[in-house]
Amino acid sequence: MTTDAIAPGSEILKKTQRGLSANLLRAMQVSGITESGEPKKLTQQHLSKDSGVARSTISKYLTQHTEANPDLETLCRLASALNISPALLLMSEEDWLQLARALLEVGHVRNNESISSMIEVLGNEQNNRPLTRAATVLRMAKYVGVENRSDSALGRKVQQGILATAAMPAHPDFEQGIYTHLLPLCIVMGARIIDPGATHES
Repeated sequence: MTTDAIAPGSEILKKTQRGLSANLLRAMQVSGITESGEPKKLTQQHLSKDSGVARSTISKYLTQHTEANPDLETLCRLASALNISPALLLMSEEDWLQLARALLEVGHVRNNESISSMIEVLGNEQNNRPLTRAATVLRMAKYVGVENRSDSALGRKVQQGILATAAMPAHPDFEQGIYTHLLPLCIVMGARIIDPGATHES
């Protein structure tokens, strides 16, 4: 690695820290509730009391995003106090934008016959093994506006993101139809380079 290379993880860390600061601030601006049920600002003091996280720590996260690096317990305490998933606090502006794009794309392909056919095939239990699902996910990608290329480090990294994202939704109460309809969303969410430091040729 050259001296000018970006260390793997450094760019995504910066984006996530900025995202945490911004998400926490925006949530606090509206998530205090009056006795009559109206929204109001949630103060640092109240969030500290509800979460058990020191007010000085909360202030640091809000005003110095480079210091916004909580451990999982602290992150979960803040999320619990706000009644949200910890994952939402960590989403960067790019994550939110990609989610919006993914939702739009899902709307476009919802009635695509090829996608519907693949979803139907995945509904068969014998076709629902992880690697079988993964191969189908890559075939789906071209129908949701993702170029399926593996002839470069960049192309392989995009494929890796798609496969990893699509593998994550899992719940014992998922009906197969619910899971498979998540796949186009996962494909778009995963089809991007989030960390330039991880895309150099080996």
